Amino acid sequence: MNLVKLKFLRNGEPSGREYTYISKSDVAVGDTVIVRPPESPDHEPPKGIITMVDVPESEVESFKDKLKEIVGKNLEKQVYKSFAFKGDERKKLEINREIYEELKKKWKILINPNDGEPFDDYDLVYRRKAAYHHGEYTILKNETDMTSDELALIFDGGNLCFGYKRERDNFYHVFED
Repeated sequence: MNLVKLKFLRNGEPSGREYTYISKSDVAVGDTVIVRPPESPDHEPPKGIITMVDVPESEVESFKDKLKEIVGKNLEKQVYKSFAFKGDERKKLEINREIYEELKKKWKILINPNDGEPFDDYDLVYRRKAAYHHGEYTILKNETDMTSDELALIFDGGNLCFGYKRERDNFYHVFED
């Protein structure tokens, strides 16, 4: 049993006493976690900050049958890369897909243009070449303010669970299974 101690966050700051919870997620001291689901869909879930990991079971022996389990880490809205088989994969994929959809709405993108096809109406134009366990992406035009992570996310269709490597300003390897 993986036991942790946490303090609830009130107005973004840890407050009150420490509480002991079970955690199935890999957490570290200082991580923000979702303690339990929200009371209703229009409420924020209660959050806490981890103050201790590897709490000895002897500390909770008298009330271990009443311990509750935290939901998991509170993940930031950012592009996640190389997250396959590391925990919280579903949530990271959901966040990546959300960002991907936002980027697709914001920018006009052309993939694998035909020879001689004009690029004038597009913000991002790139070619994809299949390779062994990765795709190779060459950017032909980029008039966006996307970061390297966001570009790689576009290339991988909102996934990016195996990561990527940027070779040059206009050339990327996106790792695939």
